[in-house]
Amino acid sequence: MRKVRDALLLLMALGGIRAQATINSLYAELERIQDNRAALHATIAPPWVSAPNMRGTSDILWSCLLTLFACIYTALHLNVPPRGAGAIHLLSTKCRWGLAALIAPEIVLFYASSQFFEARYLAKFLMVEETLQHFAAPLSMGGAAGVEAATDAAAPELVDAAGSPEVESAGPDEANTETHKEARTATTTAPPVQATNYMDKIDKCEFDLEYGFFLVMGGIEIIHGPSGDIRTLSVAGIKHLAVHNAGALKVSRSSIDDRSKADLLQKGLVLLQVTWMVLQCIARKASGLPITLLELHTMVHVVCAFAMYAFWLKKPLDVKSTEILDISRFGDVALDDIHFRQRGANIPGVKTSWILAGDLEKIIDAFADDEARDRNRVPTLLYSALLLPLIYGCVHLSAWNFEFPTPVEGLLWKISGIFIAASLLAWVALVKFLLAVDDCLPLPDAFSNMLFIINATFMGRVAVYAMLFGRIYILVEAFISLRAVPIGVYWTPAWIQMIPHV
Repeated sequence: MRKVRDALLLLMALGGIRAQATINSLYAELERIQDNRAALHATIAPPWVSAPNMRGTSDILWSCLLTLFACIYTALHLNVPPRGAGAIHLLSTKCRWGLAALIAPEIVLFYASSQFFEARYLAKFLMVEETLQHFAAPLSMGGAAGVEAATDAAAPELVDAAGSPEVESAGPDEANTETHKEARTATTTAPPVQATNYMDKIDKCEFDLEYGFFLVMGGIEIIHGPSGDIRTLSVAGIKHLAVHNAGALKVSRSSIDDRSKADLLQKGLVLLQVTWMVLQCIARKASGLPITLLELHTMVHVVCAFAMYAFWLKKPLDVKSTEILDISRFGDVALDDIHFRQRGANIPGVKTSWILAGDLEKIIDAFADDEARDRNRVPTLLYSALLLPLIYGCVHLSAWNFEFPTPVEGLLWKISGIFIAASLLAWVALVKFLLAVDDCLPLPDAFSNMLFIINATFMGRVAVYAMLFGRIYILVEAFISLRAVPIGVYWTPAWIQMIPHV
């Protein structure tokens, strides 16, 4: 086996020498006859001419720019725009998200993962609600005892449909128990759910992940009030209607697919370009050749883009229109109890704000439910928010021993990486320290709380500004460092050039 390997290496070396000799002779001949148009047409080249094992600064620059643009543009799956939004609004929204993905790709990745888990939870919740309502149908014939027996019989199907018996405690709005109980009581007056071939519908998984994404991204609207105002349902509003009649929330798969603008060819071309970028960086590292800071920075975006693709794989792309539902399909549901998405809220699930169509007391209750939901998700959100910037900063710190154009630029790169990796960790540690000090100092509660808020807010802003400085500097330095790089950066393994790329 070793002899075979040595023979192959020898053949590759001889082939490389021969190819290089061919290239050298070809260049010499071209140099000699470059001004002779007749000779340029008459002289026959060898049967195969290999590309030179060299690349220029423009090759590095344009390949990285194209990869960055492709990763950002195709990975972003934005929510449904507000009703009446024009082309300028859509373009500005995508540009803002693109800028955010360029400066802080892991933050967009955090949003994608958060939306994925929210969509998955909502799909499971709707499936469970529809199953419960199906087995509650005997109420009209057998009273409460019939419902209890039907619900007990449904337990295995509920676990199978949801994938876990803990669906109710796995996602958002878990604190909305009182509203949930009231709505479940109101289910008795809702239109009866048809039982024909019901488990066949469950098997078809009508409430799947793609449908959950369609709801979370603001794809469902209802006509609100006698004025005919059309409002977008929030996740809380969808859940409130679901416990009255989950089946009425169904939207046909063809309707969702018709709204989505998924382009498999576009994603395939991007995948090809990204694969080439990854392979050439790995090949350079394996061959002991240096890579540029721009290529390192681009690789971070490639990894984040792949992760965003994974989380948003089932999310409809570039949906411009919504599905409008008839409120009468949900029985005697009160409009004042329905939660709507706040106008202009572009990121439901990250900073979620809810409004009610009712009075001030219900608005306060809505915010109380939202805060209770967030408390249940704090550990996961906090760990993700701390871990992703830490990884992002540490990857850039892996260039600690790279050659920089000046020592000052190298120092600023290291400081920026530390700012990105450690700013949030330092702020959380400071908050814990302030809480510990607050417990020890005999200060009035009002003064102590005010002092804590001022210190935590000030240091939080310092941490944000430090991270922002680090991100902007790393982005700028990745490009301007191309003016002075090791000469080995321009040498390229021959086989890499054979992979199609731009």
